[in-house]
Amino acid sequence: MIIKYIPLTKIRPLFPAKITGAYIDRLNKYNRDLSAYDLMLAVQKIPGQDLYNLLGGYDRYHYMIISGIATAPCLIESSTSKINQNLTVLRRLFQPGDIAKENKQYLLNELSKVNLDVSIIIEKTGFTVVSIKNYTCNKKIPPKFINTHTTVSSLNWIENLKINNVVKEFLFRKAGRPVGRQDRLTGDSIKLIKRFLTHEKRFSSLPIKKQIQILEQAINFKGIVTEYLVYMVDIFIKSKK
Repeated sequence: MIIKYIPLTKIRPLFPAKITGAYIDRLNKYNRDLSAYDLMLAVQKIPGQDLYNLLGGYDRYHYMIISGIATAPCLIESSTSKINQNLTVLRRLFQPGDIAKENKQYLLNELSKVNLDVSIIIEKTGFTVVSIKNYTCNKKIPPKFINTHTTVSSLNWIENLKINNVVKEFLFRKAGRPVGRQDRLTGDSIKLIKRFLTHEKRFSSLPIKKQIQILEQAINFKGIVTEYLVYMVDIFIKSKK
């Protein structure tokens, strides 16, 4: 494969892609920082012609067209059939595999070690004032409760709860359980606890041990519901005898 700059007038899209305005706005915001890598396209040469089919980077192609950019850095791939070209483009339309929140969190943690101002991160990346809050832990959260299994959103939610500190530490520990553990505080159990605390105002008046017992049940609500359903089946079967 070869990488070279090709005039956009020689590149032919396979279909009229719809590109979001938000993507264009984001690139316009960082246009001074864009490198050749950020604008790289994948193309295949059309046999017998000085033209190329666009196989990857439709969003970047669209941005360069409306921005008046004349040439684009292109990775020239081996020519394939029309069917394979369409399959390739379809595959590449799916989200890339490196956008996982954990990856962003790791890099933000590295930047936080040098006390880089949040405003610079927002200026240079795709983060917004609102979205970056989901990656920034409340400074009141004890470091001992932060590990590779915790999520920033869960920890911040716990910290903002108006509950006893002992109960809060119980939830912090549950949030740090490995993924897949039945006793892990998950997004689903958080939703349940939110609804419960909204409707049950008497919860805070209970003894600390009783509060923890209730929250333990809420965290394991799927297991409890499953057991109850099995119990109902047993009852119905016995009633037939």
